[in-house]
Amino acid sequence: MKNVLVLYNSKTGFSKQYAQWIAEDLECDLLNFRDFDKASLENYKLIVYGAGLFGGQIRGIGKVKRIMKEFPKKTWLVFATGATPDKEAYQEL
Repeated sequence: MKNVLVLYNSKTGFSKQYAQWIAEDLECDLLNFRDFDKASLENYKLIVYGAGLFGGQIRGIGKVKRIMKEFPKKTWLVFATGATPDKEAYQEL
């Protein structure tokens, strides 16, 4: 799918691996979030973003949300790897 881009932000390698599997299955472009130029998003209809969970947040999601606002006509899909207890579980500890 030439109109799909999979972006990943990976610290441990897990998000990169899942992003690679998605890109292979969809036969689309794959880029590290650090290496992409947001102007290139014009070439895609669907952008998939994947990253790990750290402190209950998806790594880099703030920047991704800002970019999403700049490209409101694009379809975005976000996935996260890892697991973290919810806030109530933290409070119980």
